[in-house]
Amino acid sequence: MVEKLQIEWVKISTLEVNSGQIEGVPTNPRFIKDSGFRALVQSISEDPDFMSANPLKVYKNVVIGGNMRLRACRELKWKEIPIVRFPDDTPPDILKARAIKDNHHYGEDDWDALANEWDDVPLNEWGVFKDHVTFNPNLSPETAQGQVTEADINHAQTELSNQFVSSEPQMFEIICPKCGNEFNVKVPSK
Repeated sequence: MVEKLQIEWVKISTLEVNSGQIEGVPTNPRFIKDSGFRALVQSISEDPDFMSANPLKVYKNVVIGGNMRLRACRELKWKEIPIVRFPDDTPPDILKARAIKDNHHYGEDDWDALANEWDDVPLNEWGVFKDHVTFNPNLSPETAQGQVTEADINHAQTELSNQFVSSEPQMFEIICPKCGNEFNVKVPSK
Protein backbone atom coordinates (compact mmCIF):
# COMPACT_ATOMS: atom_id res chain seq x y z
CA MET A 1 0.00 0.00 0.00
CA VAL A 2 1.23 3.49 -0.81
CA GLU A 3 1.99 5.72 2.18
CA LYS A 4 -0.02 8.92 2.05
CA LEU A 5 2.51 11.33 3.47
CA GLN A 6 1.37 14.85 4.21
CA ILE A 7 3.44 17.99 3.89
CA GLU A 8 3.77 19.82 7.16
CA TRP A 9 5.69 22.91 8.17
CA VAL A 10 7.94 22.53 11.21
CA LYS A 11 10.37 24.73 13.08
CA ILE A 12 13.73 24.36 11.39
CA SER A 13 15.42 24.30 14.81
CA THR A 14 13.75 20.94 15.57
CA LEU A 15 15.46 19.16 12.65
CA GLU A 16 18.80 17.37 12.69
CA VAL A 17 21.18 16.53 9.85
CA ASN A 18 21.62 12.76 9.50
CA SER A 19 24.91 12.11 11.27
CA GLY A 20 24.32 8.42 11.91
CA GLN A 21 22.16 8.83 15.01
CA ILE A 22 19.47 6.40 13.75
CA GLU A 23 20.44 2.81 14.49
CA GLY A 24 21.02 0.94 11.23
CA VAL A 25 21.17 4.12 9.13
CA PRO A 26 24.67 5.47 8.40
CA THR A 27 25.52 9.14 8.19
CA ASN A 28 24.34 11.10 5.17
CA PRO A 29 26.63 10.04 2.28
CA ARG A 30 26.18 13.27 0.34
CA PHE A 31 28.28 16.41 0.42
CA ILE A 32 28.21 19.63 -1.51
CA LYS A 33 31.09 21.81 -2.65
CA ASP A 34 31.04 25.49 -1.79
CA SER A 35 30.15 26.64 -5.30
CA GLY A 36 27.28 24.14 -5.43
CA PHE A 37 26.10 25.19 -1.98
CA ARG A 38 26.11 28.86 -3.02
CA ALA A 39 24.04 27.94 -6.09
CA LEU A 40 21.60 25.99 -3.90
CA VAL A 41 21.21 28.90 -1.48
CA GLN A 42 20.62 31.25 -4.42
CA SER A 43 18.11 28.86 -6.01
CA ILE A 44 16.06 28.58 -2.81
CA SER A 45 16.30 32.33 -2.23
CA GLU A 46 14.98 33.08 -5.73
CA ASP A 47 12.16 30.50 -5.64
CA PRO A 48 11.28 29.61 -2.03
CA ASP A 49 7.85 28.26 -3.03
CA PHE A 50 9.56 25.38 -4.82
CA MET A 51 10.54 23.93 -1.42
CA SER A 52 6.88 22.97 -0.92
CA ALA A 53 7.04 20.91 -4.11
CA ASN A 54 10.14 19.09 -2.84
CA PRO A 55 9.94 19.01 0.96
CA LEU A 56 12.59 17.47 3.19
CA LYS A 57 12.11 13.79 4.01
CA VAL A 58 12.26 13.28 7.77
CA TYR A 59 12.24 10.40 10.24
CA LYS A 60 11.83 11.36 13.92
CA ASN A 61 13.23 14.85 13.22
CA VAL A 62 16.32 13.47 11.43
CA VAL A 63 16.55 14.50 7.79
CA ILE A 64 16.79 11.45 5.53
CA GLY A 65 16.48 13.40 2.27
CA GLY A 66 17.37 17.07 1.92
CA ASN A 67 20.28 17.62 4.30
CA MET A 68 21.89 20.19 1.97
CA ARG A 69 18.59 22.05 1.54
CA LEU A 70 18.27 22.11 5.34
CA ARG A 71 21.72 23.73 5.57
CA ALA A 72 20.81 26.22 2.84
CA CYS A 73 17.53 27.19 4.52
CA ARG A 74 19.34 27.64 7.83
CA GLU A 75 21.79 29.96 6.11
CA LEU A 76 18.82 31.89 4.72
CA LYS A 77 17.52 32.22 8.31
CA TRP A 78 14.29 30.34 7.66
CA LYS A 79 12.27 29.69 10.82
CA GLU A 80 10.05 26.95 9.36
CA ILE A 81 10.49 24.45 6.55
CA PRO A 82 8.22 21.99 4.70
CA ILE A 83 8.75 18.29 5.41
CA VAL A 84 7.13 14.92 4.93
CA ARG A 85 7.54 12.66 7.92
CA PHE A 86 8.11 8.92 7.55
CA PRO A 87 6.20 6.78 10.05
CA ASP A 88 7.98 5.85 13.29
CA ASP A 89 7.85 2.17 12.34
CA THR A 90 9.77 2.63 9.06
CA PRO A 91 12.56 0.01 9.07
CA PRO A 92 16.20 1.19 8.83
CA ASP A 93 16.75 -0.61 5.50
CA ILE A 94 13.88 1.38 3.96
CA LEU A 95 15.30 4.63 5.37
CA LYS A 96 18.74 3.80 3.93
CA ALA A 97 17.23 3.08 0.53
CA ARG A 98 15.24 6.31 0.60
CA ALA A 99 18.32 8.35 1.51
CA ILE A 100 20.08 7.06 -1.61
CA LYS A 101 17.05 7.15 -3.89
CA ASP A 102 16.30 10.74 -2.90
CA ASN A 103 19.66 11.81 -4.31
CA HIS A 104 19.98 9.46 -7.26
CA HIS A 105 19.06 10.72 -10.70
CA TYR A 106 18.11 7.96 -13.09
CA GLY A 107 17.96 10.12 -16.18
CA GLU A 108 20.74 11.89 -18.02
CA ASP A 109 20.88 15.39 -19.40
CA ASP A 110 20.65 15.96 -23.14
CA TRP A 111 23.38 18.59 -23.43
CA ASP A 112 22.55 19.36 -27.07
CA ALA A 113 18.93 20.11 -26.15
CA LEU A 114 20.00 22.19 -23.16
CA ALA A 115 22.44 24.20 -25.27
CA ASN A 116 20.13 24.71 -28.22
CA GLU A 117 16.59 24.74 -26.83
CA TRP A 118 17.10 26.04 -23.30
CA ASP A 119 19.72 28.69 -24.03
CA ASP A 120 17.36 31.50 -23.03
CA VAL A 121 17.27 30.43 -19.38
CA PRO A 122 20.03 30.84 -16.78
CA LEU A 123 21.01 27.17 -16.50
CA ASN A 124 24.26 27.86 -14.67
CA GLU A 125 22.46 30.00 -12.11
CA TRP A 126 20.05 27.12 -11.51
CA GLY A 127 22.88 24.74 -10.70
CA VAL A 128 23.05 22.93 -14.04
CA PHE A 129 26.80 22.55 -14.32
CA LYS A 130 28.17 21.21 -17.56
CA ASP A 131 30.76 18.84 -16.09
CA HIS A 132 30.40 16.47 -19.01
CA VAL A 133 30.93 18.90 -21.88
CA THR A 134 33.17 17.59 -24.62
CA PHE A 135 35.07 19.70 -27.08
CA ASN A 136 34.90 18.74 -30.74
CA PRO A 137 37.78 20.55 -32.41
CA ASN A 138 37.56 21.35 -36.08
CA LEU A 139 40.22 18.86 -37.11
CA SER A 140 40.26 16.55 -40.08
CA PRO A 141 40.16 12.74 -39.71
CA GLU A 142 43.79 12.73 -40.85
CA THR A 143 44.93 14.66 -37.78
CA ALA A 144 47.57 12.52 -36.14
CA GLN A 145 48.17 12.31 -32.44
CA GLY A 146 50.46 15.16 -31.45
CA GLN A 147 49.29 17.50 -34.22
CA VAL A 148 46.92 19.44 -32.00
CA THR A 149 48.49 22.82 -31.41
CA GLU A 150 48.61 24.97 -28.33
CA ALA A 151 46.36 27.40 -30.22
CA ASP A 152 43.76 24.61 -30.57
CA ILE A 153 43.89 24.01 -26.83
CA ASN A 154 43.64 27.75 -26.07
CA HIS A 155 40.66 27.99 -28.41
CA ALA A 156 39.01 25.08 -26.58
CA GLN A 157 39.66 26.78 -23.25
CA THR A 158 38.06 30.01 -24.46
CA GLU A 159 35.09 28.15 -25.91
CA LEU A 160 34.50 26.27 -22.66
CA SER A 161 35.03 29.38 -20.58
CA ASN A 162 32.20 31.10 -22.40
CA GLN A 163 29.82 28.29 -21.39
CA PHE A 164 30.33 28.54 -17.64
CA VAL A 165 29.69 30.94 -14.83
CA SER A 166 31.75 29.89 -11.86
CA SER A 167 33.38 31.56 -8.92
CA GLU A 168 36.31 29.14 -9.05
CA PRO A 169 38.51 27.89 -11.89
CA GLN A 170 37.57 24.39 -13.03
CA MET A 171 39.59 21.63 -14.69
CA PHE A 172 38.11 19.62 -17.54
CA GLU A 173 39.48 16.65 -19.41
CA ILE A 174 38.89 17.16 -23.12
CA ILE A 175 39.16 14.17 -25.44
CA CYS A 176 39.45 14.83 -29.14
CA PRO A 177 37.01 12.48 -30.90
CA LYS A 178 39.14 12.53 -34.06
CA CYS A 179 42.63 11.80 -32.79
CA GLY A 180 42.01 10.57 -29.24
CA ASN A 181 44.35 13.11 -27.62
CA GLU A 182 43.43 14.02 -24.05
CA PHE A 183 43.78 17.58 -22.83
CA ASN A 184 43.33 18.98 -19.34
CA VAL A 185 41.92 22.45 -19.75
CA LYS A 186 41.62 24.88 -16.86
CA VAL A 187 38.59 27.10 -17.32
CA PRO A 188 39.11 30.38 -15.46
CA SER A 189 36.41 31.90 -13.27
CA LYS A 190 34.37 34.78 -14.57
